[in-house]
Amino acid sequence: MLDKLSSLSHVDSEKLSKLMASDKAISLESNLPVQAFKSTPIRHAISLLLRDPSLALTVEIELLNHINVRGIELLRNVLMLVKESPTLSAGALLERFRGRPEAVHLNKLLSQPMIIPNDGMAQEFQDAVQHLVSIGVEQRIEQLLAKASQGPLSTEEAQELRDGLARKSAGETTQVH
Repeated sequence: MLDKLSSLSHVDSEKLSKLMASDKAISLESNLPVQAFKSTPIRHAISLLLRDPSLALTVEIELLNHINVRGIELLRNVLMLVKESPTLSAGALLERFRGRPEAVHLNKLLSQPMIIPNDGMAQEFQDAVQHLVSIGVEQRIEQLLAKASQGPLSTEEAQELRDGLARKSAGETTQVH
């Protein structure tokens, strides 16, 4: 077996024997630098959608309309594509973005390992979207407060601000499902 390993690895069998007998730990991992990949709720939601496009059918896209977060437009585009073609597979979804700048990002997301079991993906997706909706509520509250500091709000805006602040203090936002 050592001879076979030696021929496959192109390392002298004596050196292999010494390495295997030594106390030194042999790392099986590559010594190549690993690029850190920061996960965000947007990336997480898109990554889950790429693995199971049918998750898009559980979200009302309108809930994401007033969110100002990098990547939200791509998430909305993916959601709209799946809603327009509910039987779209992950491969077909990626194909729709071929040649577009977003394809690089989608492929990068798909290449990241997913440690969530299949039966937990739906809840994980709902949680990611709910987090985004919470961000949207917070952003809207900030917008309305900034506007209120410069002048009076309309009746509708004042009510929206009261509702948003009440939901925030109660720790709730609009439900995704």
